[in-house]
Parts: sequence; structure tokens; C-alpha cells
Amino acid sequence: MIKYTILISGIMLLIQPAFAVANPLAGASKHNNNEPIEINADTLEVFQEENRAIFTGNVVAIQGKTRLKADKMNVFYRGTEGKEKKAAGQDAIQKIEVTGNVFISTPQETASGEFGIYDVENQMIHLNNKVTLTRDKNVLKGDKLTYNLASGKSAIYSGGTQQNGKKERVRALFIPDKAKENP
Repeated sequence: MIKYTILISGIMLLIQPAFAVANPLAGASKHNNNEPIEINADTLEVFQEENRAIFTGNVVAIQGKTRLKADKMNVFYRGTEGKEKKAAGQDAIQKIEVTGNVFISTPQETASGEFGIYDVENQMIHLNNKVTLTRDKNVLKGDKLTYNLASGKSAIYSGGTQQNGKKERVRALFIPDKAKENP
């Protein structure tokens, strides 16, 4: 299965002068993964021996100005065996797996898909299936999104071949900002 890739940062450098549009992720403020993560849900199940917790029903996780919503979140955290590990912050969240109506928002952009992973330690978001990324009026669509919160770099991939034999492609709609064009 061939996957088509558009590295948003590189492509935007090429087409920005020609169309006077902005990268949907450019200028995004740096994410601080040292901020606390608050999670709200209808139910919570904790599996202490497995170092994980499952939140279900209208789940919302907030870290700083980043909001992650889903039907279900499976949160993996480091254990707290011994005082030394706990003192070093070893009980922190490592990653969050999300499924069902996944929606991510920051002050600059939004992204949606069917399931994904927030790798807290590496500040990476992976979003899959029917992915839509928006910033202002600009819209990017594909099957998979990887987004580095630390650098602001992202990539959108297609899903390969459809049942009718046609190849899926990444789609992008860039709307020029008329106010910036005409000073």
C-alpha cells in the first residue's frame, strides 16, 4: 500500500509566496508538557497493576491550552514503586490512547479523527482515520496526522488505495487572508 506524504512545513514554504496563504500550523505556540493534565469523564476504571486508567463517556483532557476530547481514553502512566521513583516524577502520564470522536484543539488549530495516541513524553500526537486539520479557514484532510507539539512540525498521509482501485490523496484547501494581502 503506497502512502502519499505531504510535509506541511516544507510544502507551505514552496506555495506560500505563490498563493499568499499561511501554514495551518505555523506560529503555533510551543506546547509545555510539564503542565498538569486534567481529565474529566463519566466513568473511570483504574488498573493499578498495569499502570493504566480507562476514562469513558464525554472524556476531556486539558493540558495548558491544549484540549483533547474523545469517547474513550486509555491513560498509561509510570508506576510508583519506591520513594526514589516517585520523587523523580516517575508516576507521570506516559501516553494517552483515544478512540471515538477524537477532537484536539489549541488556540491556533483543531484536528479530528477516529482514534489516536498522545505520546506525552515525546510531545507527539498521532491521529488516524478521516483526519481533518483546520486553522482559520484553511483545511487539510487525510487518513493519518503526526504532529510534534514541541517543534510545530506536522505531516498528513493518505490512506492508500480505496475499494474502487483509486488512490486516496491528501487534500488541502488554503484560503488567502484578504486583510493581509491589501494593507
